[in-house]
Amino acid sequence: NSRTFKIYAHHFALNICKGIIKATIEALINLSQEPQLADKIVRAGGIEKAMEFIGRLGTNLNRLLVMLIVNLTQSESGASRLLQVYKVDCIETTLCELCSI
Repeated sequence: NSRTFKIYAHHFALNICKGIIKATIEALINLSQEPQLADKIVRAGGIEKAMEFIGRLGTNLNRLLVMLIVNLTQSESGASRLLQVYKVDCIETTLCELCSI
């Protein structure tokens, strides 16, 4: 059946993509243990991207994303960046809540 094949192909592609994403996050976790590379990842928006994907990719990948954020926030610049992201998210959430009143 053509429809069954399409569904199977779609699930197969999703599993491949999740495998690639998992391997990428694991590589970034390893690289981010080196302070100079961690700083480059922070400057490239690594914390923002990790925060953006938490909750979207599944439990196992969320755990890896948190590990990446922990590594990236070991430096002062990484911690500062995380606080800036958190502050912006809190302001946006508060504004959205106020607008819905």
